[in-house]
Amino acid sequence: MRIIKLNKENISDYRDHIGLDIAEKAIRSFSHGLVAIDKDAPVASIVWEQKNIMSSEPCESLIFHFSAGDDEANELLLSEYRNHMIDEDIYISKVQIAAKGHANEKKALQKAGFRVSLGENDVVEVKLSVMLAMPLVAKVKKMANVHPLGEMPDIVFNENVRKMLFMKRYGLCEDIAFLQRSHFDEEISCYFEKDKDVRGLMLVHKTAEGSLRPELLTGWGSDFNKILPVLLAHSVIYAGEICDPGETVIIDRHNIQLLALVEKILPQKIGVPVYIGERYEKEKQDEEESLVDI
Repeated sequence: MRIIKLNKENISDYRDHIGLDIAEKAIRSFSHGLVAIDKDAPVASIVWEQKNIMSSEPCESLIFHFSAGDDEANELLLSEYRNHMIDEDIYISKVQIAAKGHANEKKALQKAGFRVSLGENDVVEVKLSVMLAMPLVAKVKKMANVHPLGEMPDIVFNENVRKMLFMKRYGLCEDIAFLQRSHFDEEISCYFEKDKDVRGLMLVHKTAEGSLRPELLTGWGSDFNKILPVLLAHSVIYAGEICDPGETVIIDRHNIQLLALVEKILPQKIGVPVYIGERYEKEKQDEEESLVDI
């Protein structure tokens, strides 16, 4: 049995094992993946994203895919993952995996030192038809100062990417500086313009499996709180004009503001039960350093 690291050259060999959406995300700039191979067949895999690379906060690893195999594969895979955490100077690893049907993954994580509890997934999935029926969408009429992303000149888009980096507003795209503009759907993503100046952005990615995934919703200026729901509503309207109402929208409630917004516009929507795990990767090292300091 051996471990291989995922990259752009070999990712096509493992799409069937990890899924198209995971494979697409695995080769982004801050993502990494490992696969355990037994007799030339993948038997276990883990894919994670480095977080806080662009900030002064301690670096974290967010595991967004873990598929366990037998005990030997799990031990080998998670041991190699641990080595990467040391090399990448990661402070803490976090993971959420669906509880249903993943008892083996839970057991493997616990054996590897993760503290695991049952909770609600930060990610919720909703049909586009449900979002089209939201009161927020019904109240908003198309505004002259909201435009599809496709109408934004490249130079203005690049300027606003730099602005996002300066303001440390990445949404789900800490790697936004490395993403091609084509990563975002230009007919569904949109921007708010006032006095010929962009004041807000809603960037939506259409995944390899065809789902819609909002990855950035932000605004600035004195009235930015009013801009966000307007951008969201317009993005939904644009999607309704070109997409099947049955398409899935994947919403990651990754911060308090987005959690509050989703609870307001989709009050009945909750995440599926998940195993939530975490492991401090530098805990022992920090303890050793403290003893040396004494």
